Amino acid sequence: MLIAMIGMGAWQYFNAPAAPKPPTQRAIRTEDGIRQEEVGMDPDKLTQIKAWAESYVATQQLPGLVVAIARRGNIVYHEGFGIAQKDSILSIGTLTDTILSIMVMTAVQEGLLSLDDPVAKHIPCFQNFMVYCEGSSQDSLKTQAMDRPMLVRHLLTHTWGFPGLPIFQSLDAGVAFCDRLASCSNPTPNPTSDASFEDLVKVPLLHQPGSCFRFGIGPHVAAHIVCKLSGKSLQDLISERVLSPLQMDSTGWTVPVSKQSRVLAPSQAVPRYVGNLGLRWTGRRQGHTSKLGWKAQPIDDFSGAPVELNEPSPASPLWSTSGDFMKVQLMLQRGGLMADGSALLTQESMLELTSDKLQGSLANPAFNTHAKDVAVSAGLHPSFGVGAPGQGVSGTAGATVVDPSTSRLAGTAGSYSGVGCDMTEYWNDPLQELSVFVGAQLFPFYALPELRQELSAIVYASMLPPAAVKFYQAPLP
Repeated sequence: MLIAMIGMGAWQYFNAPAAPKPPTQRAIRTEDGIRQEEVGMDPDKLTQIKAWAESYVATQQLPGLVVAIARRGNIVYHEGFGIAQKDSILSIGTLTDTILSIMVMTAVQEGLLSLDDPVAKHIPCFQNFMVYCEGSSQDSLKTQAMDRPMLVRHLLTHTWGFPGLPIFQSLDAGVAFCDRLASCSNPTPNPTSDASFEDLVKVPLLHQPGSCFRFGIGPHVAAHIVCKLSGKSLQDLISERVLSPLQMDSTGWTVPVSKQSRVLAPSQAVPRYVGNLGLRWTGRRQGHTSKLGWKAQPIDDFSGAPVELNEPSPASPLWSTSGDFMKVQLMLQRGGLMADGSALLTQESMLELTSDKLQGSLANPAFNTHAKDVAVSAGLHPSFGVGAPGQGVSGTAGATVVDPSTSRLAGTAGSYSGVGCDMTEYWNDPLQELSVFVGAQLFPFYALPELRQELSAIVYASMLPPAAVKFYQAPLP
């Protein structure tokens, strides 16, 4: 019996199926000279980004897009797809607010102004703002005086009460009325003159300062204040305080002739079959697109990025690249430190810029005036509208994740982000030491409201548990 058992064991040993071979190691070196697996990223899973991005190009929903990912301070992925290249120059839209806010905080650090300064201290006409009263109409506008001062910090968090941009359309009659008034005012005031801001004062605030959130030009007004106090132009301030220290050589309000070929031309989402309907400015969430479908088409009147401006409006978008904007993200990830270890921002400034200043109040429709928006994908863009639970707002003019279990924005608690109206988005996840940028040039930006969320599913699934990293240390060929 013993001999039989030994014989059976030997038979099983020699006839057992071969152990599965370990997966082929890609061992890809990154731009920073390290392997993706060395910073806890699975090279095989990161390759899924290519298939995801190229599917949008193949279906003509995006002519091109660029993705940049950093982990633990190192660029681990950076690729362009379709007509986009890694160094494509993009209009970054309202991501400009992040750079403006950083510039403003450098002025706060120097004592030029305080976040608790009344705005009227620096722009006297702002003391004349009135506040909209419910029950008003175009024929009978009812207003009341401000019962509290409008502060500089309200500008950076979009809580100063001013109505929104024309892209927002609300089902709330009062909000829609004030939005229409705002669109008739001067939405891009001259950054060198208080007089150009007087038109804004003709529009009533939606609510008392600090008591509502509506995305708008608040950071641009704050930038104007710094221009006044410093006696310098906006171009000079941004260059001296942000672009030059971070070596953002391809960022500015203009694009030199020598770099114009790198500009990614914008497109717009239009139906595949327009017919007699004249449908335009569509998107995945618009009701008729499920039947008609849509694709991206070039914007006919685009003549290229501006090559010179006498003085940009603070409401004009900057032009930048994924690599340049990643320098901003990595500086923030390092706690305000630049690549050489010197500090651009203090810890106090970092707290103002990256932490939730509104206690997750975007979930409150009485506070979040975007709760009834219909234009931004029926209010379903994750940064706005009724779909914004578990989220707050930081001083970078971006959304923060307060409760990951309810937030539609990917990321652990404390993640902060920004979305540009030119379809550029970024987010930083401090706990995971992760920075991601995705950029396209499609209007409206809410035509693909879940672009970032789809990318995040791949990115977070690519993270290796620390105990598994050692199994990915294959030598480079």
